[in-house]
Amino acid sequence: MADMINLAGGLPPEILQQQQQLNRQQQMAQLLMQQGLQQPQGQMVSGRYVAPSFFQNVLPLAQMYAGTKISEKGDKRALELAEQLRKGRSEAEERIIRNITPQTQVTEMAGPAFQGQMPTATQTIQPNYQEALREIRTNPYGAGKEYLPSILKNIIPEPVKPTTDIQNYEFARSQGYKGSLNDFKNQVSPIEKERLALDREKFEFDKSQKGAGKDLTESQGKASAFQSQMVSASNAVNTLEAQGFDPTSFRSQTAVKLAGGIANPAVPVVAQQYKQAQDQWSEAYLRFKTGAAATEPEVVRNNRTFFPVFGDKPEQIAQKAAAREQAERDIGIAAGRGANLGAQAIGQQPKVSKVPKGVDPKVWNVMTPEEKALFK
Repeated sequence: MADMINLAGGLPPEILQQQQQLNRQQQMAQLLMQQGLQQPQGQMVSGRYVAPSFFQNVLPLAQMYAGTKISEKGDKRALELAEQLRKGRSEAEERIIRNITPQTQVTEMAGPAFQGQMPTATQTIQPNYQEALREIRTNPYGAGKEYLPSILKNIIPEPVKPTTDIQNYEFARSQGYKGSLNDFKNQVSPIEKERLALDREKFEFDKSQKGAGKDLTESQGKASAFQSQMVSASNAVNTLEAQGFDPTSFRSQTAVKLAGGIANPAVPVVAQQYKQAQDQWSEAYLRFKTGAAATEPEVVRNNRTFFPVFGDKPEQIAQKAAAREQAERDIGIAAGRGANLGAQAIGQQPKVSKVPKGVDPKVWNVMTPEEKALFK
């Protein structure tokens, strides 16, 4: 039976009502199946054993059948509700990201066409942080909370930073100086001011280092962990491809699809590693986006979006690699101070050329491209 959706989270009223109905249906299904497992018992009548009637034997089977059907119907509806929640959260996040990202608007202008093309004007629309904040506070799916710190930072103006003289003066007062600001400007020598400025900068640096070890918020910690898992998976993918694994070949694609299934023992280890890496990347990415465990179809669909498939051209492969890197950087924004604390990206690596038979690998590695060409 499908797991029930968590009632503790904030859900839209219409979905909450449907979930409560599902809970009652699931309880009814469990009760019917439990009753169906109970075998009818015969009775002793006037010293003789009377076996259960035919209808007594049929009733448990009917109860079991009815409970199974209700359970299957509930499972299907629970999956539909989960998909509805994921879709609602995804749409809310798209609206939030659209409001916090500068948009480019192209407008046709009046005037004669040039070579069949109307003149256009390009305008950059600045982010609407107020609308993004309203969307975060009002959407019932809890979407976009990880963007709140950066949005509030853009909405609330930063305080005016005092001048260097004032900062040095305030620091001097904290060290025991008794004079006024004018006295500090007129009576303290330039050398003493420079020494005081160095002492202040060292004090502020030491203070910032002590604060650097503060715990991350819950959302920053999760985003940091997801980013680390994705970067680690990308490193594995880049390493395997550099070592010669071609994910776009029909043979490689077939092996990757079979990896992890019943034919897994016969699959080459490099295909198993590639499958594990791209699944790890997609599960971490989807978990960050939806806040829920990703289903297998979602992972497969995400793999096709971000990883090479059979027939992809070099330009498409490069575009997908760039999209993966961009997704990792985007999650780093939500991680805040936790960005890039985990696995470090190694990027694309040069492909390792195969050493010809009979050639010492150490000698091959120091040969020039012209020398290597002689062995082809």
